[in-house]
Amino acid sequence: MADYNTTEDIKDEAESTPSTTNEKGYKYSEAERMAATDIALIGKKQMDTSRLFKQSRVTDILDTEDVYNFKLRPALQERLNVPFDGVVLSGFIDTWVAENNRPILMDFEDPNGANLKSAKKIKAAWERDSKRMRLKAKKLAMKHLAAISGRAIAKYFAESDPKYCPNLQIIDHLDFHCEPNGGGHLDDHYFMWQENIFRSKEDLEAGGEGGWYDAIQVKAVIASYESPDFKRTTDAFNNKQSRYMSIGLDMESNNYIGGTLYNLIEGVTYYKGKKYHVIMDGCTYTWLRCVPLKEDFGNDMTPFISFAAPKADAFNFWNRGPGDSIKPVAEAIRLNLNEILNNNRKRNWDMKAVDMNMFPDIRKLDWRQDGVIHANVPMNASIQQGIYRFETPELSGALNLNAYLNNFVGEKLGINAGSQGQSAEDKVGIYQGNSFQISKRMRLPAEAEEEFHEDLGKRYDWGLWDHASEEEMVRMLSADGVGWEKITREDKDPEYIVVVKTDEGEKAQDSDMVRAQIEALASIEKDPNQLALVKNKKALIEEKLKLAGMKEDRIGKFFSEDSTDDIISEAKKAIELIVEGKDPGINWSATTAYLQYISDWILANSEDIDEKKKVRLDEYFEQHVNIAMKNAEQKQFRDEEMMKSKIAQAMVEDPKTAQEVTIGAPSTPALPTAPLTPTA
Repeated sequence: MADYNTTEDIKDEAESTPSTTNEKGYKYSEAERMAATDIALIGKKQMDTSRLFKQSRVTDILDTEDVYNFKLRPALQERLNVPFDGVVLSGFIDTWVAENNRPILMDFEDPNGANLKSAKKIKAAWERDSKRMRLKAKKLAMKHLAAISGRAIAKYFAESDPKYCPNLQIIDHLDFHCEPNGGGHLDDHYFMWQENIFRSKEDLEAGGEGGWYDAIQVKAVIASYESPDFKRTTDAFNNKQSRYMSIGLDMESNNYIGGTLYNLIEGVTYYKGKKYHVIMDGCTYTWLRCVPLKEDFGNDMTPFISFAAPKADAFNFWNRGPGDSIKPVAEAIRLNLNEILNNNRKRNWDMKAVDMNMFPDIRKLDWRQDGVIHANVPMNASIQQGIYRFETPELSGALNLNAYLNNFVGEKLGINAGSQGQSAEDKVGIYQGNSFQISKRMRLPAEAEEEFHEDLGKRYDWGLWDHASEEEMVRMLSADGVGWEKITREDKDPEYIVVVKTDEGEKAQDSDMVRAQIEALASIEKDPNQLALVKNKKALIEEKLKLAGMKEDRIGKFFSEDSTDDIISEAKKAIELIVEGKDPGINWSATTAYLQYISDWILANSEDIDEKKKVRLDEYFEQHVNIAMKNAEQKQFRDEEMMKSKIAQAMVEDPKTAQEVTIGAPSTPALPTAPLTPTA
């Protein structure tokens, strides 16, 4: 690598370098380089504006975090200062998070109804990828941040180098900046930035060589640094240090990394009517990547998404959070309970007036085990007359005030003893009524979270369309037995409607609808006239079982004598191996149910698998026809022998009953026909 003594050397090389970078990178013209420099300067001013605007709110958030972490408040000397406010706030926050930690159901629907199967594929991919992203754990952490700060912020992006990988990263509210007047939804903001993204020198150099960062700009950033071995101190870093200090950790004195770290900033901003995705150094504001947003994400949707708690402010992104609502009450409880403790201490250690003539050495009045005190008690006097105790009156109503404040919190904020698992209610109706009131309050953050997941679903669909290859999708979907071999680019067309359900009320509505449908089917079964009109009795039963929540594989077992979970699992495994180009071998325990599953799978997915794999599946099916036939005959023989044994035993025990028993073993189950390629 060449040595650069001044930034002029770098500029000279930039001017002499053609307007192309690595094949994987973006091709910058000279005009685009100048525009990128302007955008970086604009970004610096935007971040300075955001820092100044939100610093007072950051101070409040850090104060809430201090209370949550039991940091002691200032108090008068020799006064008890127990952090009861931390107990109240942490209990409230944890309960609030638990109340809102409900499963999210996300579905993808085709608005035209022409791609229902493709929509199911996208949903199956989402269910798999949400586990890969550890969405459940990240949602819990985000709700905790939202409860304290009022905001949960994340960044979603997908990548395909070296293979498809979806990413959801949580962003600290201290590191995020956006337009002061942008409102509650990030898509309406003119700019948004994330700072404190630390990368090593090796990461920057690799990014420059690979084309993700501009190689000339990488050299400029490295040359401008003085090679520190620790992260540079900024206002945002000081805010983080304050957070760590509240739990007794010193991040500034214990931050050795072992190499140079560069504090990067990533964000999205408008420039001349177009959205740009920008990555720049946080200390020098030298841009490393500056391209139109569509170049990196395939669309104009920013990677940043957020939800508010308990609800978004129409005009201010940094809305108050649940922690702000409870903090004044927590402070009042802290003061009240500490006054009670200080009052008890005063009552136990009251001051006294001592007659020096009666007790010449008052030092001996200090308590000592088996101590002896010399006293000069005059005639006709009592030793009690030599000591006068200044009694401290007991605080009246202090505990009642504390009980009132606890009830006040439950009434106004929806967190009471019942929601914390401590309800003394012995009537189910009262408890359910209280739970319903809590559920209504929790509907506000649930709606905000639903919108967040809608935004996440749209970005996920775009990332799938832009980065996932058909080969990788085969591996991802075939393992769960769903049965699709691949997801085509048409399947991933990002025009689906994202439907999110999370509220108990919606679940109750769905339950009512399912119950009504089951009752309608039951009424048909009870009415002989209606039942006579039904030509497919099996379909009627299948529909009832589906409404009851049973999966198709499980339903199929009701209509097949030899269908078990093990048999279906073996059939799924065989299909998976064939689709992946592997040999599943001969299954000597194959049954008619085994072949039926393979046959149904081939017919259902004939459009999605290539001809070679379909031929291989057909051959595998034919290889097992005789095996399934022999196994069926053996099963029939065993059933007949078992029936004869039962008849013989019944003859011995009760000849009259035995006469009613006839040999009626089930006949050999019919084998499924070989799957045929559907024709128009």
